[in-house]
Amino acid sequence: MRKPKKPPQKKPQEWSSHPRPSTRSVGAFLPARPPFVNNATLLTALGPHADWSNVGFKVREVNGHVSSTYSKTTGQWTAPEFVWDPYLRIHGMAPALNYGQQCYEGLKALRNPDDRSIHIFRPAENAKRMQHSASFVAMPAVPEKLFLECVHLAVARNAEYVPPSASGASMYIRPLLFGSSAQLGLAPPEEYTFLVTYPPLSPSSFSSSSPPSC
Repeated sequence: MRKPKKPPQKKPQEWSSHPRPSTRSVGAFLPARPPFVNNATLLTALGPHADWSNVGFKVREVNGHVSSTYSKTTGQWTAPEFVWDPYLRIHGMAPALNYGQQCYEGLKALRNPDDRSIHIFRPAENAKRMQHSASFVAMPAVPEKLFLECVHLAVARNAEYVPPSASGASMYIRPLLFGSSAQLGLAPPEEYTFLVTYPPLSPSSFSSSSPPSC
């Protein structure tokens, strides 16, 4: 009897540094959104009468986040993936949780005066700073081109959460890099995860935040 053939296993798509379409135009990445997102107008994600100037400095649910994973075995990053979920699945023995092996950045996306386009403030500088931070905690540097691709994709998939220009508010972008595979002991893990999350912020969020009481 002939043995049935095993179906071919799909390999995860790897990120490539080869030229891709320009990521300068955020609108180029706008996807077909799931049915629960109001797509009638770009600026009603928080409701038709949202007070964009008073969204505050707190976590608000958006469409999801962008994720890419580095494998020490292959030495490659996976292609950026948009995840329709605010939660992460991570092993309890991940170095990020046990040994604090992580670093993050913070930058802003703002609407231009016409409200039809979005500007991200100096993302290349944040990419370089994250590479510097990663070197201090023994993590692989996120290539600048991958960093920019993930940030632009994240903003495009959540464009309706970027406040109108007149409000003075912005979208806060949080790139995060951490050791994500199980590791017992102080040794480099097999896997690292880079992700980009973001909430909208009011213009006074940082200036009005009161320090924690000790």
